[in-house]
Amino acid sequence: LITPTSVVHHTPQWFGRYEHSIHIAHVASVGIDTDLLFSHVQIETSGGAAPILCRGHYKSHAVRIKELIESYQSRYYENRD
Repeated sequence: LITPTSVVHHTPQWFGRYEHSIHIAHVASVGIDTDLLFSHVQIETSGGAAPILCRGHYKSHAVRIKELIESYQSRYYENRD
């Protein structure tokens, strides 16, 4: 889940789910690793926590995830002035 203020990664578990949230200002980098069929998105944080790894996206979806994060970061830093 990507919002204008945060990136939220949901990991399903047997009972419920684990949710990891990062504020958009704390995203250091977004990488895309493309295999033969699917792409994987790796989101690094500026705080040094373990990166979020989202596996199994179509390449177009992975590119869109990266574009959304970068556009939200640009808006966030433009509005801080």
